[in-house]
Amino acid sequence: MDVTHDGGATWSRISAYQSNKELEEFKAVAAVAALDGKSAGVLFREGPERDDVFVTTTNGGETWNMASIPNARVWSLVIHNGEYWAFGFEVIEKDKPGGGYGVALALHSPDGIKWVHGVRAPSEFSDCNAQGCILWDGAIVELYHDKPRFTATPADGSLTPVWASAKATICSVSAMLKCADASSVDQLPPRPQFNRPSTGNIDPLLRETAPPARGCLSCRLDPLPLDKKLLGQIPVTVNLPGGQPRMTYLPGIKSTMEVEFLVRKDGTTSQVHAKHSPNKQVESAVTQNIESWVFAPPRSDGAPIEEKQKARIEVSCMAFPSNEEAICTFQAKSTAAAENK
Repeated sequence: MDVTHDGGATWSRISAYQSNKELEEFKAVAAVAALDGKSAGVLFREGPERDDVFVTTTNGGETWNMASIPNARVWSLVIHNGEYWAFGFEVIEKDKPGGGYGVALALHSPDGIKWVHGVRAPSEFSDCNAQGCILWDGAIVELYHDKPRFTATPADGSLTPVWASAKATICSVSAMLKCADASSVDQLPPRPQFNRPSTGNIDPLLRETAPPARGCLSCRLDPLPLDKKLLGQIPVTVNLPGGQPRMTYLPGIKSTMEVEFLVRKDGTTSQVHAKHSPNKQVESAVTQNIESWVFAPPRSDGAPIEEKQKARIEVSCMAFPSNEEAICTFQAKSTAAAENK
């Protein structure tokens, strides 16, 4: 990782790399946060068997300090009330018979060097910001105090990882902006009865099992609201009273599309062709998403070229019984070069 002190005209390797060669093994930047104009922190990731590392500066990048959190995996770094806050999970009681177990993790630090455990959430969570973290559909937890504080939201599948709340309203962004009533509650909101399709792992770096597309710089696949009348029936798990799961059927779609598209010399895309789409609305949404993708301009022997690529897009749509429409999510599972031009 490099730093600039002249607005990007020149860059130099951060001093932590020079003083600690072990840091060179950490290739992934999981999060970046800044306390002010001179104090900032970077969360580095190396692999599943290594502790994450925080690298922080208090003098605008002139010098850097490094700290690690043992037995933990951190996937979110947030600034709240003048402190760094880190969220994820940790393994505790490893020295006891059975080998320990994982619990939700909240840490805070005024400088990124000395970290203190915050209040523990009642379960795993995801998609944290300065207002809280999503526990599950319909429930947000705030961990910035001496005990968890809960917010109840509609458990209708509309809550997305991009969310914010103000007073008694919460808004989420997917294919469009949706807002709904939200209320502070003393008791933990219940889990929804229906297990809707998940968009992936709670760790943002593990949400994609494969890159969205080879060489892609920006490859969004936004969710799509879909008329309930266009759905078939898919099996889902229902949580019965007492915790007993049961299989049933709800309106939904599960499908796999094959898409071919052209990456132009400037990295933009065109000539998107989709096959095996469940309906025209889904095909149009996927096509529009891919037409907005941006790639590193393809080259061959140093010269710019056009390149065709193929992708396999998994489609998952589901509607709750009370909903008039479904939410469709998309995930690119594999890509490959088809032809150079």
